[in-house]
Amino acid sequence: HSRSIEFAKKYDVPLQVRSSFTDTEGTWIVPETDWMRGVVVCGAAITFPHSSVAFVAASEVHEPRSCHWQFISTSSLTKGYGLSGLRCGWILAEPGLAQRMRLLHDIFGSLAPQPAERLSVFALTKLPRFIARARKILENNRAVLNDFLDAREELRVVRTDQGTTCFPLLLKGGVDGLCDLLHEKYDTAVVPGRFFESPRNFRIGMCAEPQLFKVGVERLGQALDELTA
Repeated sequence: HSRSIEFAKKYDVPLQVRSSFTDTEGTWIVPETDWMRGVVVCGAAITFPHSSVAFVAASEVHEPRSCHWQFISTSSLTKGYGLSGLRCGWILAEPGLAQRMRLLHDIFGSLAPQPAERLSVFALTKLPRFIARARKILENNRAVLNDFLDAREELRVVRTDQGTTCFPLLLKGGVDGLCDLLHEKYDTAVVPGRFFESPRNFRIGMCAEPQLFKVGVERLGQALDELTA
């Protein structure tokens, strides 16, 4: 994990990568030297933030055609096109690295149901339609959420015209109490900001079907009214 690497570098802690299939010593993470640049599997690979339409319009996403071997580009039907039931993704990488990743997937990856795999292949031929669907859902839900935020004095938030989430700051009351009230009384969920080291915030996802999202926002308003009364 990148945080493990950051921690080890900051506090000079020896870092070792080991396999769960063997008791051998594994690989020690050490400062880079010249000879490592000629070895395909070494160091850390960096992924491009192109995995979803959350950050830019889908039509504007461009995968890198060529780059240094340590850079990887990923995308998926799940995150990039809103098809959560289809666990289908792809990776663009240097050929040698891609082959080694494929071999690792043969060991660690589970076998997907055959109908889901066939649906994924079919979906790949219809990507423009899914892009249009995702954009329509986000535009509708963002407008509903912005109208809601305009009327809430107890919330402070940075507005965005892209992305799939909103992260408001709760000025009155406690976030955990709000989350519990939403879950227990209103059958609605938001994500507590403590999971993101921001305990006074909470996350709202905007990827639900518009009719369902509108009801969820209304219930959030009712919970806020009750919490801050």
